[in-house]
Amino acid sequence: MRILRCKWSDNWFSLAPGIGTGVSLQLTPQLKATAQLGWFINSGLSTEVVWASPSGMLGLRIGTYLRPTGKFGITVNLEKTLLAAWLAEPLSASSSDYDNQDIGARHQKTRSSSFQDDEDRVHCKEEDSGCPFDRRGRLSLMMSLNSSDTFSFGAGLTSPISTYSRLTGFIHLSLTQGITFRLTLQRGQQTYALPIRLSAEADPVAFGYGFLVPLLAFAAIRSLVYEPWLRRELERAQVFRRKRLRDELFRRRQQALATQALMKLASERQAQTEAAIKGLVIRRAVFGCISASTSDIGDIPPDAVATSVSKIDLSGPICVDVTTPLQAMVENSQLRLPPGRWSDMQGFYDPCLGLIVAPSSSASLAGQRSSRNGVCRQLYVNYEFHSALHEVLVDESQGLAIPMA
Repeated sequence: MRILRCKWSDNWFSLAPGIGTGVSLQLTPQLKATAQLGWFINSGLSTEVVWASPSGMLGLRIGTYLRPTGKFGITVNLEKTLLAAWLAEPLSASSSDYDNQDIGARHQKTRSSSFQDDEDRVHCKEEDSGCPFDRRGRLSLMMSLNSSDTFSFGAGLTSPISTYSRLTGFIHLSLTQGITFRLTLQRGQQTYALPIRLSAEADPVAFGYGFLVPLLAFAAIRSLVYEPWLRRELERAQVFRRKRLRDELFRRRQQALATQALMKLASERQAQTEAAIKGLVIRRAVFGCISASTSDIGDIPPDAVATSVSKIDLSGPICVDVTTPLQAMVENSQLRLPPGRWSDMQGFYDPCLGLIVAPSSSASLAGQRSSRNGVCRQLYVNYEFHSALHEVLVDESQGLAIPMA
């Protein structure tokens, strides 16, 4: 039963309901098998075995199908994950969903519990197991043997456009049915497909146009329309979030500075000891969202670090000077920080909490390195070792080991 059908020349567009039932089995950690019986759309019996490499960079799909018309076939689909930034998921607007909930209901919580709830949501965002799609782009190559045209070939690209949506463009070349381009939007468990017949014959020119034109159109729309709009929406949500966390961020900052004051004497003794043996002396260390050139940070007075190397929004500076606690952590002229949440260390706090995008950043949303909530927490260290000056800038997900060999 078709709800809508439009036909022009050799092209057609239709909307039709689809019903299916199936079973899925996880045979091994890398191997999964499914069987499905469908009606209306993709009617008939189909099976598929999916293998994925331990790293997730390679995948192999082998499927079979049997239609009510008697048509049957087997398909082999090889998938390769691409690390290109323009195919990866843009910074997701879902990170601001919590801010859009009913404000009155949230005010019933205490200030500390509200802050902790927001912090937990932020930190679980990066490894959210509920996210159904890989956040990286994928290249697919397909070969099929079937009863209608013996052999067919296809190639396609898949790009996540949000946390729960992905867009796929696939071009299919058949010896008897010609060339067809299929655009598919998958949103959660719903799939919308638009097949367009480009040629009734296996024309290489039509195949080339069908692959390049949609690819260029996607890149242009994403970079010129979608990402600028998404950035504006994220920045608007960010302003509200940072305003709501203003008091708690101020309290956390004061707590961190008070801890640093208690560590100051021990830090100064450690610095004097290291200086006497020409060991590791921390001249300047800054943690947070750093936007200035790292070559200038070491010469900025400590009291001016917050305003010089980071932007200041309605909730205060988005970086903190951590020279004192880092010097106190030096042991045997070495400093080792494992990857993790450095904001939990003594004398630290997270000044970037509530940030979705770095302020006044012109970088592509897909190209931004994300940590927890889209903004990468970085640590800049300017240190002296064996009477020579060094500097390093690392993400908290990378860890820190100085002096470097």
